[in-house]
Amino acid sequence: MRTSFANTGRGPSGNHLGWIAVLGVLLGSMLGPVIRPARADATSSPPAGGLRSAETIDWIHQYVETLMHGDELGGKILVARGNLTLFQRSIGYVDARRSLPVMPETRFELGSGTKMLTAIVTMLLVEEGRIQLDDPIGPILPTFPDADLGERITVRQLLSHSSGLGSDWETAGDGVRFEPGTQHRYSDSGYLLLGRVIEEVTGEDFVSVVRRRILEPLGMTHTDFCGPDEGPTDLAPRLVRPAAGEEETSAIWITGPSAVRGTSSEGSFSTPPDLLRLVRALVGGTLVRPETLAEMTTPQPPFASADDPYEGGHAYGLGLLLERSDTGTLSWGHEGFAPGVNFELRHFPADDVTFVLFCNQENDAFDELNQTVRNIITGDR
Repeated sequence: MRTSFANTGRGPSGNHLGWIAVLGVLLGSMLGPVIRPARADATSSPPAGGLRSAETIDWIHQYVETLMHGDELGGKILVARGNLTLFQRSIGYVDARRSLPVMPETRFELGSGTKMLTAIVTMLLVEEGRIQLDDPIGPILPTFPDADLGERITVRQLLSHSSGLGSDWETAGDGVRFEPGTQHRYSDSGYLLLGRVIEEVTGEDFVSVVRRRILEPLGMTHTDFCGPDEGPTDLAPRLVRPAAGEEETSAIWITGPSAVRGTSSEGSFSTPPDLLRLVRALVGGTLVRPETLAEMTTPQPPFASADDPYEGGHAYGLGLLLERSDTGTLSWGHEGFAPGVNFELRHFPADDVTFVLFCNQENDAFDELNQTVRNIITGDR
């Protein structure tokens, strides 16, 4: 079962594949969902050796095949070390009738993974001295409805989900749940306010800023935000389980709600290669400074315990979900979950490994694949 940060409040370089394995990976990524019987027992434990082993890469391929055929899993997966893509697949079908295969150009929603983009733009403005992390938001947002509260909430607290604002504060009057900076609780409203901060400081609308500062410089041509009506034609539709009594109850999935309009909290879409470009730019220091990324990936108070910043294996940085595996392996990234939206991005700095997984279904096989690949990367069993 998935452990969602939003719901719980927590949130090798020298070796290479043999030429045969490399060709297999490349062909698999180009051809998309190749339908063939699994050759190996993908229900067994993965081989020893982790991602350094071509046998492990082949095992992941067979495991994906098993989930695709047995659980009708659809989506995309990428595993890379540095700039080298070790494994990439377009998985299964994109539509409820299972007639349209997921293609290399198919794009998927990030859900709350959009918050990474908001955090990066915010930190770019911090680097430029246009705002400070510990600035109160009141003076930046003169129309903020509660002047006293605006003086007590800082930019840092919005980034680290410690502002006290309820997740639906703006739309549902969710209220202030605690004094800013004293607790941690996931807040979509906090990131909507960060979008307003960005617009006020730059004089541009939020989406234009993200395109100009991140997407265009990095060549992330398959990443953007949903418009007011609908997303692009190659955006995977949300597939949900039919409720009892609905039409087509014999179907595994039906088409769910349309993608939401893009905001600073959710509503963006992308592909695994584009997100690998984002990670490489972050790690390489070409998007934000190395010291900025270090601060973004440092557990933030009050979530971080003085004795153990990763108490329970999780922490939150500045716009990034931080994790420590059972074996002590650290990673950062973000997730995004909604009906018909499943997204995970993890970067493991010690081995410079990046893992991206998308799925547009309500499908427990996503959780299974997500955890299995992460265990292979960290060595957890």
